[in-house]
Amino acid sequence: MNIIFRRFILIIFDSILILASIWLVLGINNANVVSLDISNFKWIYFTSIITAISIFIFSGQYKGLTRYTSSLALYEIALRNILVTSLVFLYGNLKSYPLPNYKSWILICFLSTFSLGAIRIILRDVLIKYKKKKNKKINSVIIYGAGSTGALLAESLRINGDYKVLSFIDDDK
Repeated sequence: MNIIFRRFILIIFDSILILASIWLVLGINNANVVSLDISNFKWIYFTSIITAISIFIFSGQYKGLTRYTSSLALYEIALRNILVTSLVFLYGNLKSYPLPNYKSWILICFLSTFSLGAIRIILRDVLIKYKKKKNKKINSVIIYGAGSTGALLAESLRINGDYKVLSFIDDDK
């Protein structure tokens, strides 16, 4: 897939998920349908998207290959979301905009981190599955060594898509 198109798709997914996280948290915390009107917190939606996408682009969130997303990428997303949430909160404070309670900010950060991480894991799995279907011949392998090196090899082979790990053999009972 063209790298520009791939990054554009990820930016669209991230924008939608951030907006949905904010809308959901503000809607749940206010607990009545009338309060789902975004007019009080309209600034949060726009500021969050501009801040988040800018930070994500400049910090390299869209440079990694989606097929190789790992737990480290999830931690990086969490740190970026903490930074985004903090900056949006500080901006709202400086401008004296209406602010939701602190619990809402924590929930927005948590929900957006969870959703952004989940979409990357889902996309990774879809891409790996697509590659496996694309490659007709799948070789079966048995890995000697059930330690960390064997686990790394198994993960690498799974991502590659050309091999299926049948089992592990180890000399340590």
